[in-house]
Amino acid sequence: MSKKQFSGTSNNGNVSEAVSIAVKMAKEELQTDYIDWELNDVSGSYGGFTLQTNLTATITVRATKPSVGTNEPHQINNPQQYDGMRFIPNLPYQSTNGSQSLIDSINSKQTLESKQDPIEICKNLLQSLLIDGEKLPPIKSIELYHIRCLAYGMGEGKEVTGVYFPPEFLYLADVGYPYLAGISIISPRIGQGAPDFPNFKNAAYRSVKSRASNDLIFPDVTGEIMVGTHEDLELDTIKELLAPYAYNIHGNDSFFTAKCKPFHEKDTCREIETNIKQVKYASTNSIVRIIDIVPGWEVDRVL
Repeated sequence: MSKKQFSGTSNNGNVSEAVSIAVKMAKEELQTDYIDWELNDVSGSYGGFTLQTNLTATITVRATKPSVGTNEPHQINNPQQYDGMRFIPNLPYQSTNGSQSLIDSINSKQTLESKQDPIEICKNLLQSLLIDGEKLPPIKSIELYHIRCLAYGMGEGKEVTGVYFPPEFLYLADVGYPYLAGISIISPRIGQGAPDFPNFKNAAYRSVKSRASNDLIFPDVTGEIMVGTHEDLELDTIKELLAPYAYNIHGNDSFFTAKCKPFHEKDTCREIETNIKQVKYASTNSIVRIIDIVPGWEVDRVL
């Protein structure tokens, strides 16, 4: 069919509400739940000093198949905007130094079958991370947490609460190290759920200071530190200085990244700052997330 324009008006000056009203009108007139649409115009008027009283959004709509009455599953034709909810990115975080932390995914030779006991998988993956023949201490406890970002949006003309990113789960083990040992997995939705949960193939290690909500939501990337120096240093010089504490050192001038003993990052940073006078600071590589979303990040223990 040819394209057609629809307009929705929000008395409260809410763009999402205005667009949702226009989408609803389009669905009713075209008698289909399957449409493509694009925003053409937003206009409004103010009352008093700064009170937005009316806001109108105009969209251009084209109906897509299947039509009303189909038994086929619903598909979102424009994933960047649907009923007022914004585009849902695939990755809910990155690290302090700007790298996407899935680059640091677990690289285990072990075959991870979905029928394996996830607790045993966690133990084996933690052991595979340790270096110099170190044995994983006995696990005192292991827990599972669900991390999610909640966001308000408009659906069918009313405010709804949705989940902004794919589900994220954190297995957390207490093995007596300075940090709690974490394994983070993302479970992208397939259909209406995650049929292969828990899938450890794209998991990542996390060093967690405590069980406090902020520490669970914003952990550190395991075994990674950042080092700044008072003056520019040659790479060979900083490698020699850091050799007792870190390895796999990269960088230039006065900023360097390095690997260190897993789940001992804070202690390693403290030793470097104390013992190397050329070092201005040493810090962990922390996970950062978008925080300008309401109501925002939540975490619950599920095991």
